[in-house]
Amino acid sequence: MTREEKQKALRSLFRELPEIMTPIQISRALHQSKNLIYEKLKEKELPGYVVRGRYLIAKADLIECITEHGDETRPDRFRTGSHER
Repeated sequence: MTREEKQKALRSLFRELPEIMTPIQISRALHQSKNLIYEKLKEKELPGYVVRGRYLIAKADLIECITEHGDETRPDRFRTGSHER
């Protein structure tokens, strides 16, 4: 899968997600632990901004991060949902 194909697949999968998200929203959308998301933020693998003491991550940055660092992960394995816990 080329970089462009992977990004297109991710944009399609994430189309219902907000343009700006918190680590909790990302962890729920990707079905990953919030600690993993915070770890990626601290390692600067996932770009984010701190606003009023909270991390905010752009959907475009998330897609870029998965494209760059998720070579072993196929985008079609990600499950997204708009459910709240």
